[in-house]
Amino acid sequence: MSQKKGPWTIVAVCAVAVAGLIYLNQHFFFSPFAYKRCTAAYLPWAWYKNPLQLEYGVLDDDGWKFAKITDEAEIRKVFAELSRCAEEPVSGDMDISGEGAPVWFGIRRLADGAVLLSAEGIEDSPYFMVRDLATIRLNPELRDLLASRLQQARV
Repeated sequence: MSQKKGPWTIVAVCAVAVAGLIYLNQHFFFSPFAYKRCTAAYLPWAWYKNPLQLEYGVLDDDGWKFAKITDEAEIRKVFAELSRCAEEPVSGDMDISGEGAPVWFGIRRLADGAVLLSAEGIEDSPYFMVRDLATIRLNPELRDLLASRLQQARV
């Protein structure tokens, strides 16, 4: 009889494992197996519970204006680009002040509104302060994305 239980046990274990992976993939933004902490994603992986929202804000004369994005591909792109930017050393001549409008972008967990990533700077400056801890220089791709989303927020 133990020979008959063997294959069913393997099938049951595989089914539970697949169900667990599907659950993790649907409910969490990052996989616990592939997650690596960085300047942008510094919290434990379980904090990044779906759905997430990327918000871009600019302070104009008549107040803050926001563009809110829930596209998972864009959120992944921002995390990846910020991680790359954080790996590059920032020279001593960085200036996060300037003449442009104050800008903020961040990632929020929609279930409870918790802000998981926060970066602020000046619209015309490539330098942004992430979490009030690290100053990074945005690469051209991320600056272009930010500029287009800020334009969208102003409309």
